[in-house]
Amino acid sequence: QQEVIPYRTVDFPCRCKQCLPLLGGGEARKGGTAGSSGDPVLYRRGPEAKAQHRCGEIDPGESAVAYEELLRQHVPAEEGMPRLDCALLGMGDDGHTASLFPGSPLLVPEALRSGRLTGFAVAEHLAPKPESRRITLTLEMINAARCCLYLATGEGKRPPLGKALDLLAPASLPVQLVRPKGGELIWVMDEAACGGRQ
Repeated sequence: QQEVIPYRTVDFPCRCKQCLPLLGGGEARKGGTAGSSGDPVLYRRGPEAKAQHRCGEIDPGESAVAYEELLRQHVPAEEGMPRLDCALLGMGDDGHTASLFPGSPLLVPEALRSGRLTGFAVAEHLAPKPESRRITLTLEMINAARCCLYLATGEGKRPPLGKALDLLAPASLPVQLVRPKGGELIWVMDEAACGGRQ
C-alpha cells in the first residue's frame, strides 16, 4: 500500500528568493525567483496556515537573518543542524544552484564554516533579468538535507551537468559542492540535458 503524505502538516521553505520592494498597498512586484516577492519564504499548510515572513519588506541582510530564525523554529534539527527532508533544486547554465553563484562570497571557506543557514546574495548578468538581490539557503543547509533532488532540462545544462555528475572532477562550480551528508543526491533530467548519457 502506497504511503500517503500528510500534506496538511507539511512545511515548504523556499531555497532562494529574489528581494523586490512592495508596491503601494502591500502588493508585490512581479519577477521574484519563487513567485512574487510578496509570497512567504515559508509556506505553512493546515489549520495554522499563514505567511511566516515575506522577503522584500525589510533589508535583504535582515531578511536572511529573519528567515534563518524561522528555519530553526520550524525545521527539526539533528546534531544542532535543521535538516530538510528534501531540497528541490535547479541548476543554471553557469552551474549555480539556489542563489549560490560562481565566485559568491557565500562559498569562500570562512562562509562555509560559519554555521549560517541562510545568506544574502547578489545575482549579476543573468539575462534577461537585471542584477537582483536575493536571500538563499547556504551550502551547509542544503547538504544537511536527507535528499537533494535536482531537475535539469535543455541543452544549456549539458556542460555543467557533465561536471556535476563526475564525482572525481575538481569542484569548479557551485553545483559540484552539493553533496548531502548522510543523504541522497538524485538527478532528474531530459534527453537534451543528458546528451545521451546513460
